[in-house]
Amino acid sequence: RRAVGEESPLRANLLLLLARCDEGEGRPRAAVEKITRAVALRQRAYGQEHAEVAWALDQLAWAQRGAGRQREAHVTALRAASLGREHLRLAALTLDERTALRFVQEGRTGLDTAVRFLPPDDRGALEATWDAVVRTRALVLDALVQRRRSGATDSESVRLRQALDSARRRLVLATTRTDATTEWRDELRRERERAERALALHDTRFRTARDRDRVDGPAVRAALGDDEALVSFLRVSAGRVQPPTYAAFVVTRSTLRRVDLGEAERLDRRIDRWHREARRPSREANTDPALLLADYDAAARALYDALWAPLEPHLVGTQVVT
Repeated sequence: RRAVGEESPLRANLLLLLARCDEGEGRPRAAVEKITRAVALRQRAYGQEHAEVAWALDQLAWAQRGAGRQREAHVTALRAASLGREHLRLAALTLDERTALRFVQEGRTGLDTAVRFLPPDDRGALEATWDAVVRTRALVLDALVQRRRSGATDSESVRLRQALDSARRRLVLATTRTDATTEWRDELRRERERAERALALHDTRFRTARDRDRVDGPAVRAALGDDEALVSFLRVSAGRVQPPTYAAFVVTRSTLRRVDLGEAERLDRRIDRWHREARRPSREANTDPALLLADYDAAARALYDALWAPLEPHLVGTQVVT
């Protein structure tokens, strides 16, 4: 404490390291206590919405689960996912597309932990997790669309859009740097909001795109017809000791289900096998076409058993699946 100071962010880093030692030595309650203090330190040092706070909250969720506090761990993971999503909202329009998509695929929004820690038979937790999935995916897809739609091209729109891009870049930098003060970040956030309002007042297409950010889980469900269903697949990145897995959310207007599909490696192998068989020529030298068809049928059946059969009980009465 004397070396780094009571409120130093470095002390938060040391607490997180000590917490991992506690977890490794079977002291989960001690780990929770240390990480909780680290989160508070980072919030005071960097502000409530900093990326370092989101990362610490994700670590807290893991420690809470290790201490047997599964429902609390899920709530914490959703908090981390919300902060991660806000950080992605800032970064998605300034990062290149490949980096932005990798940001999501690698679980850096915190959403994977929330999905992994979803308590069984908890309707509220399921609804909140589905809402987080929808908001994250809508954010990424809308950001990629906005890249391709430059909006109005008059000189004033171009100037306002350049001002907004500049404000976003400065805010992204401030939310990832550890030497940025809370006051500076708050001022940059206000600057970004002023730039957004100015562009929205001038460019109706930007205003429409901004309004789409309000898409959430209930809105998606309400848009489905009575005989329609939406199946949303999600690759859950590797945990500390767990391998990557796949999950699916099966959504109708009146029902919501999460279906675990098992380890990602197993399903990926079946998908790759089906792709290989689908790409094989219908006629190969010295190969009976009937054997080619049998190989394709076997690959398709294996993929169906792993990917679609687990979903069918939740799609009874559905005519259209998206």
